[in-house]
Amino acid sequence: MKIRPLILFAATLLLIGAPLHGAQAPKLETLLSEYKQARTQVVSKLSEVYATQADALAQQFQAIPNLDGADRARRFAKHLRDADDRKDAAEAAGNPAPGDPLAELQANYARAREENLRNVYIFYASAAENLRRELLRTKDQAGAKVLTDFLAKIKPSAPTVADAATSPKPHSQASR
Repeated sequence: MKIRPLILFAATLLLIGAPLHGAQAPKLETLLSEYKQARTQVVSKLSEVYATQADALAQQFQAIPNLDGADRARRFAKHLRDADDRKDAAEAAGNPAPGDPLAELQANYARAREENLRNVYIFYASAAENLRRELLRTKDQAGAKVLTDFLAKIKPSAPTVADAATSPKPHSQASR
């Protein structure tokens, strides 16, 4: 799954990299839009994969019969498919007991989501930073400022689901 998004990011960079040499505000908006689109695509695909797994888990729970587990798994799948609520997907299934297959699925989703979103950020941040350095070498201060603004806009600012589960303290952001 990691390779496909990386290819998508590389193709996107090739398409948007050349027009940014004369970086102006509209070009920044284009780059930011491409970043948001790539981020949305990664989260959508990942969420659908885990929602399908949650549906299968719900069927397994139903067969046992563990109706509470089946209901929690269905809620988790539904929450993953809800475009507006993907950010807090781990909260949708309630409080499963340790050793619960749903808890494991949620933890796997949180880790995969964090890793994939980090890859999106790293790709776009490194591409923008490389271009910014090139513009500074050519004395294009305005273009470099546009890319600095872009980097500030895409910088992760909120803890991910995995961060919230492991360290809910506000100072955990400073280490990033």
